Amino acid sequence: MGHDVAISCSFGLQGKPIQMDGITVLPMGRDQYSNDILPAHAAYTGADIVITLLDAFALEACAVRQLRWVPWLPIDTEPVAPDVAQALTTAYQPIAFSRFGERKLYEAGFKPMYVPHGIDTAIFQPHDQAKGRHLLGVQEEAFLVGIVAANTGAPSRKAFDQQIRAFARFRQHHPDSLLYLHTDLTEIGKRRGEDIERLLALADIPPTAVIRVDPYRYATGLISQAEMAQRYNALDVLLNASRGGGFELPLIEAQACGTPVITTDFSAMAELVFGGWKVSYVDKCFYQNAYQVTPSVDGIVAALEAAYEMKRSGQIAPLRAKARAGALQYDADHVAQAYWKPTLAQIEARLRSAKQRLTPVMLPKERTA
Repeated sequence: MGHDVAISCSFGLQGKPIQMDGITVLPMGRDQYSNDILPAHAAYTGADIVITLLDAFALEACAVRQLRWVPWLPIDTEPVAPDVAQALTTAYQPIAFSRFGERKLYEAGFKPMYVPHGIDTAIFQPHDQAKGRHLLGVQEEAFLVGIVAANTGAPSRKAFDQQIRAFARFRQHHPDSLLYLHTDLTEIGKRRGEDIERLLALADIPPTAVIRVDPYRYATGLISQAEMAQRYNALDVLLNASRGGGFELPLIEAQACGTPVITTDFSAMAELVFGGWKVSYVDKCFYQNAYQVTPSVDGIVAALEAAYEMKRSGQIAPLRAKARAGALQYDADHVAQAYWKPTLAQIEARLRSAKQRLTPVMLPKERTA
């Protein structure tokens, strides 16, 4: 699009900058979110704007007020969490990546723009389910439910408790069902997230009914996007009934592979179901001084039953096609052209207008006879 770009890391690079695909990648600072070095990075590169992709409250006002800060951010509560709203008072231009977030930011008094997340739909696409099942060691006749979610925080925003209990109830009637867990199950994960092994034990789910991602490959990022697409293809349904979602990328990744999804009818999740089921919630739950929700265990069980029946009756193909078709609107190239290009053009026009107003007008000298 003609813009010069540099990347500031908040994780994964220390020391000196590196070059990647012709782009300067700058190292993180001593602070977890690079608050200490981000203004210096912006000055070093001559950045007109700094677009961040993380929760707005993670950035400190003393850092971002030195920048033309363009937070591309999630909103996963109702209303906007107070810490997020306070942080955004220093923003040059907030950009929401869900329509839910866009609405809530307007309600909070901001004027956001909208650019959704994007994925590579040439990688995340339907494949032979048998190949994905072979990868996971799952028999073709099994009914495979998957959860792809980060295990951070306790209680978890991902509602592992409700989802695991719902699967346990469902499995009582369908012993041929299996649960694939693509999340952190290590001791480190238990200290910073929920004890998922304990949740499985409390739900009386036998170890033979659970497939766990390899913890080393998960922790080190050795599972490629192409392999992840195979894993999505292996599933009969993705279970993503979180308490709140700023976007929930697995919903789009799975549906791009033609895999139906089950999610909560709340926040960004509600707008990202094209082939699947939205479940209701039973109550609100207090989170970051605002509200998220508690998904209905009964609703999740009912959705699992519907997915199971559609597969067994041979009626799942149209739903898979709808899932794929809906996810295509989030293809990264389409998002770049349809959303990022006009958004950046508007911001650039605004910058140019401000620069022209600040530039003194030089009057021509009077001509002498």
